[in-house]
Amino acid sequence: MYILENLKKKYITTKGNTTETGKTKSNGPQLSQWTTFGNHLYRRRGEVAAVEFVNEEYGIRKLIVDDNGYILNYPGLKNPEEWLYAWESKCELEPQIRFRTDFERMEDNTILMVWEIQPDGRYWEDGDGFGGESDLEILLYTYLDEKGNFTAPFKAYKVGIKKLYNR
Repeated sequence: MYILENLKKKYITTKGNTTETGKTKSNGPQLSQWTTFGNHLYRRRGEVAAVEFVNEEYGIRKLIVDDNGYILNYPGLKNPEEWLYAWESKCELEPQIRFRTDFERMEDNTILMVWEIQPDGRYWEDGDGFGGESDLEILLYTYLDEKGNFTAPFKAYKVGIKKLYNR
């Protein structure tokens, strides 16, 4: 609960408007952060991975990603054959964020979540360019509705340079 309490104090609002009393009124759902790096191995000391969904209009406040990078209420996968051929890990995909994950508010107040499950092989290079792999970047996506629920299983967003996303 400590994480949730801290996030309650810090959640980000964007594009608010002012009421007659001068208080800021929310314009749809908000998140505590719009980018997270999840797993503690890939984030800076003190950085929080948790992502809290807030919609004041509905009185909803809940975690979408916990501080260990786990995606809560994970909706599963759809059409993994679109990206599985390029996945170098070859083990079962856990619902845990290990690399960058971004969120973006759409015009209809849904939130697009883009989850990087495998970075480009250059991610592993050192400063001199050694140690790189031939991995293709793999990004998956889904949406959150105005109540913070996933609307569909994760699908392929991008594999290498091939973008598969369509709204």
